[in-house]
Amino acid sequence: MADVVILEPNQGSLEKYKNMLHGLEQKYTIWYTSFPEQAMEWISEKEVAVVITEDEMGIINASEFSDMYRLSHPNLVHVLMTEVIDINLILEILNEANIFEIILKPFKLAEDLILPIERGMKEYERRKLANGLVGSIHGSATNLAEEFDKLRSENFKRGRDYTNLYAVFSGIVHGNLKTWGEQKGLKEEEYIRVKYFVQEIVREYINGYVFSQKEFSERKKAVEDAFFNEANKSSLIIQKNVKADIPQTKVQDIFFFIFLMAHLCKFILARYQLVANVDQAEGCYVIRFQCDPSYSALNGKMVYAEQNPLIRGLMHEVVEVCLKKVFVKSMKGYNENPFVAVATTVITD
Repeated sequence: MADVVILEPNQGSLEKYKNMLHGLEQKYTIWYTSFPEQAMEWISEKEVAVVITEDEMGIINASEFSDMYRLSHPNLVHVLMTEVIDINLILEILNEANIFEIILKPFKLAEDLILPIERGMKEYERRKLANGLVGSIHGSATNLAEEFDKLRSENFKRGRDYTNLYAVFSGIVHGNLKTWGEQKGLKEEEYIRVKYFVQEIVREYINGYVFSQKEFSERKKAVEDAFFNEANKSSLIIQKNVKADIPQTKVQDIFFFIFLMAHLCKFILARYQLVANVDQAEGCYVIRFQCDPSYSALNGKMVYAEQNPLIRGLMHEVVEVCLKKVFVKSMKGYNENPFVAVATTVITD
């Protein structure tokens, strides 16, 4: 069984991770260090499947660290721990380093560390198998070429979407958000809530859109749970009306759209009842998102969680920019009534 290496410059955090992973050490050998050179020594001498690092480690960052092992250990799975503070820096690291998954800090649950390790182990085995097949003299060269073209096409599409949202989030965090706030007459302490709103979108984009490998049923449960609130009787129901399995890359598209709309309702409305229907028509997956306005009203008047109408408007603009950047056909019905029905389409091939 391959090992796990955790590289954490903060000794206090390192001890916390040891406590969190005590039970997992019965299954895997886990090495802990504060020094990049020690981590590289273990990677060179042992069979290491997963390495977990910070984005900044003093004398070296995650991208520079990945350069040290990438060619000699192509199967190694790199998991990054970071706080979403500087979006430009994080996305640059994601572009340059071969990052499999991101763990957003701070986190308190052991599962937040254990689950990425488990997924990383599966990815390591997948890479070993894939790289072994590429190196094998067996099999059809034609089939291999076809598979390569298919993979290249999928990666190009994902890279294009990645670049689109990179531009969106960079603009929002580094300039647009402040400009929008000033144009609407908001003070800095007022639009801090919008910054948090954007940060949560970035979190979902990184973990759910770029790196998620979950199938439809898994994503459905996770997203429904995320928007269920027993205290104020709020809920999201996702209904898949397509009989055939939906390709994993399309699942990412579909659920990012659903997240954006549900996220907007969660921040703006005091309570909500949401339904997202996923259908298929004319070569597209069609997602119809509905929010019952009567459920969010009291005595015929909408009850808002966000009281400032300027901030509500700014949140609408953020979501609208993201939708237009990723989903070209996503705006049907949005301008007329954003809380009643929104439809988007995702091309099936």
